[in-house]
Amino acid sequence: MLQYSHHNPTFPHFFQLKDDKFDWSQQSGATTSFRTGPPNDHTLGTASGSYMYTEVSLVQKGWTARLQSPTFKYRNTDKCMTLWYHMFGTNIGKLEVLLKVAGSPQKTLWSASGE
Repeated sequence: MLQYSHHNPTFPHFFQLKDDKFDWSQQSGATTSFRTGPPNDHTLGTASGSYMYTEVSLVQKGWTARLQSPTFKYRNTDKCMTLWYHMFGTNIGKLEVLLKVAGSPQKTLWSASGE
């Protein structure tokens, strides 16, 4: 689960890509699948906050769910992305953070595999 907070106005809002096989969903409180996600979001620690998750119960191997951030403009300064994630349950694949710079191939910056 990729957790984000829409309570922080400086955090960009991600959007679903159409070239994947299943989608991310926004959730408040616990997920409907027993013991596969957090009880609350990380930022507020209550059901008032929300996070993004994927329900992988019916997902087939090799399927992807993709979110994309808005385009960032940077001027030769370091950038930092912080995320909190949960990867518990069966059929958990891999979570990746990718970077796409115009005119360059996509690059994997970070990845983690499920339990």
